[in-house]
Amino acid sequence: AQSAGTTIYYYIEGTANGGKQVTHPIPAPSGYHKFKITGTGSGGGNSDISEIDPIQILDIYPNPANEITVIPVHSNNAIQGTIYMTNVLGDVIEIIHQGDIPAGNKNFFVDATQYAAGLYHIVIQTGEYRTVKKLMIK
Repeated sequence: AQSAGTTIYYYIEGTANGGKQVTHPIPAPSGYHKFKITGTGSGGGNSDISEIDPIQILDIYPNPANEITVIPVHSNNAIQGTIYMTNVLGDVIEIIHQGDIPAGNKNFFVDATQYAAGLYHIVIQTGEYRTVKKLMIK
């Protein structure tokens, strides 16, 4: 059992029978899922947990991109936030969405033909939370 206040970081790695290895989230082990122990549960030494990631960027596709690109987002609850794209220096290149992000899955879009080839970052920023995913434009 973990003590209250402990944050658990993890990722999942699997190997197919054909030898292909996959990790989730995709940038694992540098990117990871996490949850926090909030208290002791009832009976058997179990603990209560709370999910720390209230919103996440799912796998962007196509990536690398050279056309309209889908930024799929999953949010546990409706939330106010901004989704934007930065260059490798952190300069904001495009505000993709600002305002309400509904609960569940929602797709947002970027026209990759408008940008030079290179590495970009898609960022979601809410009041207390920030998540980033890489986008390569070819």
